Amino acid sequence: ILFFGCSFTYGEGVRDDQTLPYHVGRLTAQYTPYNYGYHGLGPFDALAKIENIDFKNEVRETQGIIIYTFISDHLNRLMGSMSTMVWHFNGAYYRKSFAGKLVRNGDFKTGRPIRTRIYSLLSKSRILEALKINLPPKIGDYDLKLFAQTCQAMDTIIKEKFSQAAFYVVIYPGTNSDHLVQYLKEAGIKYLDYTQLFNCSDPKFFLSVDDLHPSPLAYQFVAEQIVKDLHLD
Repeated sequence: ILFFGCSFTYGEGVRDDQTLPYHVGRLTAQYTPYNYGYHGLGPFDALAKIENIDFKNEVRETQGIIIYTFISDHLNRLMGSMSTMVWHFNGAYYRKSFAGKLVRNGDFKTGRPIRTRIYSLLSKSRILEALKINLPPKIGDYDLKLFAQTCQAMDTIIKEKFSQAAFYVVIYPGTNSDHLVQYLKEAGIKYLDYTQLFNCSDPKFFLSVDDLHPSPLAYQFVAEQIVKDLHLD
């Protein structure tokens, strides 16, 4: 079972034996967990990883499950929003071809240089930060549809590399999933909606007041639900 995503998948601030992939592996004897999550990654980064990783040499198994963990900020990273351009300017960037297919075009800095430069400069403004102004100002249906298309691309590549693999998007607790599920359904993407799995304002589910990454208990809750819903026990 392969996990893709950002620090919520990687396990920012917790031990190796407290991450989401670890707990899933601990709870099932059928699957070996592989953690491909990393700090700050977005949907395009996950797609690039899936395209480029030499799974034949890294993964012993030929069938299994692939999980992408989604949080609300992934839409900002997908769109290269101003709020992300302080640190995500070198994130993988894809554009749509004339045929509507997603094609890798370097990173945001090289593939979309003018807007990225403008966003990078504006993101340093303390006035805009204080006013909580972001560009683009609102995530819309186009962005949600682009995310669903990105998941479709992941699913297609995964099926080519693992003929007997199932791809799922896990919507992490507390995530704003308004209309997202609709587009995932239309794209034929399987998903596990854990938006209401637990109360994310409860301090026991994040690391600290200053660090809202998941706590070991939060990972355990999500892992137990994944194992239950996918019948991995």
